[in-house]
Amino acid sequence: MRLAKHSGLILVLVGLVGLAVAASDTKTDTKKAVPKAPPAKAEVKKTAPVSAKAAATEDDVAAAIRKSAEEFTKAYNTRDAKGIAAGFTANGEFVTEEAEVIKGREAIEKHFAGLFAELPEAKVNVIVDAIRLITSEIVVEEGLVEARPAAEAPFEISQYVALHVRQGDRWLIARTRDYPSEIAPPTSHDRLLPLSWLVGEWVDESPDALIATTCKWADNENYLLQEFTARIGGSIAVSGSTRIGWDPLSKQIKSWTFDSEGGYSEALWTRVDDTWVLKSRGVTSDGDISSSTNTIRPIDDATMTWESRDRMEGGDASDDVPPIVVKRQAPAPGK
Repeated sequence: MRLAKHSGLILVLVGLVGLAVAASDTKTDTKKAVPKAPPAKAEVKKTAPVSAKAAATEDDVAAAIRKSAEEFTKAYNTRDAKGIAAGFTANGEFVTEEAEVIKGREAIEKHFAGLFAELPEAKVNVIVDAIRLITSEIVVEEGLVEARPAAEAPFEISQYVALHVRQGDRWLIARTRDYPSEIAPPTSHDRLLPLSWLVGEWVDESPDALIATTCKWADNENYLLQEFTARIGGSIAVSGSTRIGWDPLSKQIKSWTFDSEGGYSEALWTRVDDTWVLKSRGVTSDGDISSSTNTIRPIDDATMTWESRDRMEGGDASDDVPPIVVKRQAPAPGK
């Protein structure tokens, strides 16, 4: 049975498993326990009473601080020493793990330029753990830096505390300090913990079709494994499997899906607040390139929604699929 004949129904299934519509964040060895995967959204804490006006802008401030971390990461990974320095105040300070104080934009730029010359393949990933509003003009940011000095080198982890001050409409770093950390880099399993709620059996039943998905941890718990089946009129229209894991290259959760008709796809997962956005791209069994943007949002322990937009197959656009409610299937008696 050609899957394309039932693309509207099968889309419910392939979105849940991350299929591209192809078928229709140490230098020393750790001895401490590995922490849970870092939150996708930094915790925002108030350490002093905040006025109504200030409270109304807390989300804006947190967003600005996260953007600052993203800009630092981008500048570092593109060897832009000048761009890094631009994120500091004129007399800003950068304090290294060795307690060396580098003061002023010019000195900071020179420091990072020298670092990039020494380590041309170095990459970092900044994980913001907390943003603390001290006053409407001062914010403290805390987090971790995962650094890879060379392409094949293991990650090195450091902790940091950064003091931001508002200057005009910008938040700039007045002082940041790195601290050695014995925390190990999060494992692939840790990275997937935010998706552990997917484990179980899920079903969407309509008058025309029954689409069932099961999800479980792989034996080593470094992947989530999904199996799916779609029945239309009592017959299996399509089935397949998905493996969800952490991609160390893109530094994102990624899924790989294969369907029973010979199609396959990949999807990069990004968490936006309580929603997961999957950018998918794949190939149908006929060799057509397909792509879509799928969205999964947990509602409660037993309910989630799925929708799909920006759908393309073989160069042709397809209709968006509005949010569809999917329910967790209750375990069989005795299980």
